Amino acid sequence: MRLCRLSCACILILCLFNLTSFAEKWVLGATKFTFALSSADVEKQSSDSEILSMLPSLILEQIVSGSARMPTDKEMLERTQEKLLTERLSLFLQLSKEIKVRDSLYLSHMSERKLKKKIASQEKKIEEINSQIDENLEKSKKADKEVEERIRAREEGENEKKDFLPFVPLKKLFLFPKDEENLVDRPKNEIISLYKDSSALLFTPSENVLLAGLDSREYAKAAWTENINGLLCASVSKYGRYISVTLELRIYPAGKVQSCITEVGSLDEPLLLARNLARRIIPEIANSMPIQLYFDISPVEAEENAKVLIDGVVTELDKKSAYIPSGVHTIEVLSDGYAIGEATYSFEGVPFFYVHVPLQKEVTGTFSLSLKEPMAGQFFVNGMAFEKSDEALPSINVGINGMSVLGQFLLDSEADNEDGDKVAGGFFYIKESLQSDGAKLTVSPDIRDKEELIDKRRKWAYRGYTALLLTLPFTFASTGIYMNNLNGFYNGYVEADEVNKWNHRRLVCTGVSLVAGGFFVFELVRYLRASSSVLPANAKKAR
Repeated sequence: MRLCRLSCACILILCLFNLTSFAEKWVLGATKFTFALSSADVEKQSSDSEILSMLPSLILEQIVSGSARMPTDKEMLERTQEKLLTERLSLFLQLSKEIKVRDSLYLSHMSERKLKKKIASQEKKIEEINSQIDENLEKSKKADKEVEERIRAREEGENEKKDFLPFVPLKKLFLFPKDEENLVDRPKNEIISLYKDSSALLFTPSENVLLAGLDSREYAKAAWTENINGLLCASVSKYGRYISVTLELRIYPAGKVQSCITEVGSLDEPLLLARNLARRIIPEIANSMPIQLYFDISPVEAEENAKVLIDGVVTELDKKSAYIPSGVHTIEVLSDGYAIGEATYSFEGVPFFYVHVPLQKEVTGTFSLSLKEPMAGQFFVNGMAFEKSDEALPSINVGINGMSVLGQFLLDSEADNEDGDKVAGGFFYIKESLQSDGAKLTVSPDIRDKEELIDKRRKWAYRGYTALLLTLPFTFASTGIYMNNLNGFYNGYVEADEVNKWNHRRLVCTGVSLVAGGFFVFELVRYLRASSSVLPANAKKAR
């Protein structure tokens, strides 16, 4: 059962790893905020201007790196159009170069025949580039039309869903038209990652780019060159101890403003202001409705001092609830005097989840652990080595940390082996339910060489199987001949002695096959038991 659970866990981890490994990254960055014109004079105060760099970093800290995000069709269109534009600019430079080369030929000193040949060659190159530019422009038009049709088809499909139908035709359920080759990729989940994998590093363009402005082509090109897909920028107004922040989320390569929110907060609590801004901008970044988590922490004593961490970030609960973007998240609940409650889950598909967290009292103390058959050696428990004994080990004292224990026992003759030889020892497992202060437990780890044992039992199982296969032809042949002679005896052309002779042979061959079969089953059971010996032995209460 434990092996089955371990296999399922490994498969789940591999699936999650594959999903996150092959998904494309969507890089989110932030730039230093700026003061609004009405409050530009406050920039002279260094204490106030520090908030311009601190706020974007605090907001990025609240963004869960690694969450899933679904881009829009228009965003995918902008990426395609940017690629086509880059290609057109390159073609245009090539065109200008070839035209200049053609015009320079008229000023060269060469024969008329040779001049016509050179000009014809250049005209051919120019025509090819013109064709490529025309083809590029046609692709641009086709991409726009393709996305418009895709959006219109989706809207029509959503309208059809609003009308209740008693049944859906089987064709719509099971038959899907094959997509033609599209210029614009269809939206698929992307993994949100921070700019340069750090919330402290802000995007800082050059002075010329800053002078051009956020809406300029130069600024968009600078951000896109840094592989930034989304950028947080804001203008700040300060009056007294309070500031107003107008936060914009710009999507690149186009640099269009996808969302704009405004929040007011106090300079004395910048973290609270950053959390409020992040909570409202996260659904826009993820391009999906936020998921609301309702927490039920028990017992009441643990709930009063509980701290909730979502993906390692402490989250303040508002009426026992919190908002997160859809995707895979790790939730931890900490409370003094209680063991940590932790779970990783994919929160998506519904607008809210009910998270029940029954915290267990943190158990302290020690329990004694001894071998069922004492022998000289050394214990290793949860990676910690206990003192080695040259004599038979009576017992060791193990601290309780509220978790299950996986340990190993090595024989004394092999504990200090530095020659690279195989180590004689075995693993053991102690359940949480057995651990209590003052408890006395015993283990009986299998210290045999598992590899050698399994190989030996496998060979004997194959020998038994081979022996069984070798006896079966004789058994089948003798049984067939006996049945044939028996039928001949009833028809009067076979003697009784011949029938008895083959009956005796049949019984002998059958007996040999039964013995070989029994031997094979016996060795197969021994092989399966040897294979299961790699599992750690369970600890038991000492009698």
